[in-house]
Amino acid sequence: MLYDFLVRFVLKIWGLATLVISFIIIGNTFRLLLIWNESLMRKASARLLQWASKIAIWILGIKIKRPDDSLVNWNSLPQFGLIVSNHLSYLDVVVISSSVKCIFITSEEIRESGFLGWITLGGGSYFVERRNAHRLKQELRELTALLKAGHRIAIFPEATSSDGRAILNFKRALFKIGEMARVPVLPICINYSKLDGTVMDRERADRFFYYRDMSFIENIIYVLKRREIEVELRLFEPIESGDSEASLHERCFEQVSNFYRPIL
Repeated sequence: MLYDFLVRFVLKIWGLATLVISFIIIGNTFRLLLIWNESLMRKASARLLQWASKIAIWILGIKIKRPDDSLVNWNSLPQFGLIVSNHLSYLDVVVISSSVKCIFITSEEIRESGFLGWITLGGGSYFVERRNAHRLKQELRELTALLKAGHRIAIFPEATSSDGRAILNFKRALFKIGEMARVPVLPICINYSKLDGTVMDRERADRFFYYRDMSFIENIIYVLKRREIEVELRLFEPIESGDSEASLHERCFEQVSNFYRPIL
């Protein structure tokens, strides 16, 4: 039993390390070769991120359940739009990307963080400068242009990951691009429901979710030790273009909050 566990653990580390290094090399090669065409570069990066995410969920033993399969056809989603999701862990990116091709918005602090910065660059992420409010208008214009160019852009409007007790208040700023670009908005709710066949509880959530000042090393080791991770990914009907920033903010928060199951 212990031998099987150690073999599985080592193989996961080896597989994930190989995948991440390959992703960084290929993704940043795309970025350099296609620097003359930003839209094409981001589309190539989004496709690479989806490919890598599908491999990652297999390595990590993540099982994605879609309780809305009979209501929403994931294969017939709008080819462009704004994806809005709650945020619990870095695994959210892998879970979402494996199901829908998109690029993510993250912060300049992440880009400057070394290894993690290379990963996000390889995935074609768009970086916002949260430390400089004067850049917001320019960033909104650039993001609006990307949406109009046919991209799906994913945001975590809580602006940080939570501990799973509740959905944090959504920040309104980035909903403006949905209004400006007049594209469909796709709300998504993530619920991590089971670890190794056991229902997620507070004790497990405090070690599995990645929030505040948690140690990344301790967290990833706990994740790698899991034999199976079950997650429910709920996609709501797209909100068609035309709603205001305030309306998009309110409707997305209501839908995601109503479906989310707090872990108390």
